[in-house]
Amino acid sequence: MNRLAIYCFACNDYAYHPTVEQLVKNIKHDVTIRKRRRDESCSVRAAALALTHSSSSSGSGGMDPETRIVGADSLAGLRGMYNLGNTCFLSVVLQSLLHNPLLRNYFLSDLHNPHRCVRRASGSATFAVCLGCDLDELFAQHYFPGEQAQDRTPVLPDQFLFDLWMHAEHLAGYAQQDAHECLMAILDALHTTCCDTANTIATGQTLHATSVHKPCKCVVHTVFGGTLRSDVSCNTCGTTSTAMDAMLDISLDLVAPTPNNPTTTDTTSSHVNTPQPPAPPTKIDPRQTFRLVDCLSRFIRVEKLFHQDKFYCSKCGRHENSTKQLSIQSLPLVLCLHLKRFDHSARVSAASSKIDNYVTFPLTGLDLSPYLHSHRTTPLSPPSSNRSQPESSSMPSATRSHHQHHLYDCFCVIVHKGTLDSGHYIAYLRKGPDQWFKTDDRTITRASIQEVINANAYLLFYIRQRLPPMK
Repeated sequence: MNRLAIYCFACNDYAYHPTVEQLVKNIKHDVTIRKRRRDESCSVRAAALALTHSSSSSGSGGMDPETRIVGADSLAGLRGMYNLGNTCFLSVVLQSLLHNPLLRNYFLSDLHNPHRCVRRASGSATFAVCLGCDLDELFAQHYFPGEQAQDRTPVLPDQFLFDLWMHAEHLAGYAQQDAHECLMAILDALHTTCCDTANTIATGQTLHATSVHKPCKCVVHTVFGGTLRSDVSCNTCGTTSTAMDAMLDISLDLVAPTPNNPTTTDTTSSHVNTPQPPAPPTKIDPRQTFRLVDCLSRFIRVEKLFHQDKFYCSKCGRHENSTKQLSIQSLPLVLCLHLKRFDHSARVSAASSKIDNYVTFPLTGLDLSPYLHSHRTTPLSPPSSNRSQPESSSMPSATRSHHQHHLYDCFCVIVHKGTLDSGHYIAYLRKGPDQWFKTDDRTITRASIQEVINANAYLLFYIRQRLPPMK
């Protein structure tokens, strides 16, 4: 394959055919043009690093191949992807990464150059696979198309798919796969291949092995990385144990609340030390509508730990009834929310099922401050659901600026259609304040805001409205 030649073992000679020779000639010509275009654009691509998702300096000049600076209103980067056989899950995940403003700036700034890639240069077969280089090539194909008509056709992500199989063998083959699982596998591969030093690569540090006290500085953790906080309080002596965990996404349950398992738990009850077992789970009414903010509130709800889940209190010297609460210690620049629609827990029936209930979600101004640990006024207290959001105009300037760091805008929505055993993924991409596009494998069409709002979301990608200054 490297020599682009066909060898016949029966004849012990190379096989030649005019059609094959012309195909090889076209491939070599395409590679030469692509490398030249990449070298010529390196200096221009560096300017994209200064762009944020809110920039609009480039306008909406369509898909002009000479347009190099990419802003939020630009339609550059819109290209479909061929389905290689049940690979719609890969297409939507790649579209979410290719239209992630921060990842776009990173790769278009040539901060991962295949010619300087440590893994490719090592010569080791183990390190030969680099999804960072593959993704860089996809960025070049999407944002730096050639002038020929065939350069505007859908992209063929065959090399990326093959290298993904090499990195995550459980995704190999042409069976249907979960988009969220695929996303985590890709982020793990990018974390491994885009670390700052070769020493980090050689140690084989995994995606979730990073420490909150010594965070990884790779592009994955820089863009998606946040911190979750877990507080467990002993009901007998009041001792609180705190743990910090790095996070790259938040998985949210879609579970019907029961009387003993509400969205938020009242921790001031006098029966807190003698909790009652929760009622058995009930089947979710398919007509029931959820709200994303309620799912987030349930994520940080106070849990009662008792019976086999009792917490060992070091002060009491034994297992005691306790309460546990999660909260967000630090927010990521890009937040990925995973709505757990595929239920494999057999809570209601022995068979796995899909939850098709509609979840309302905001496209702009998602306020995450109620779910921060710093927002809690008392230990292990849920946010008040009745408290209205503060008006930014009534805040002091310093407070208003700080509050804007907690506001997020949606730029990608991934939807799963169909059943658990047979389904299809599509994605909605934001290319401007009021411009949305639907990607369905090789087909890209405009989508109205109402169509996006009505989508049955599976994965939601939000970016912070006010990004911190770049260092």
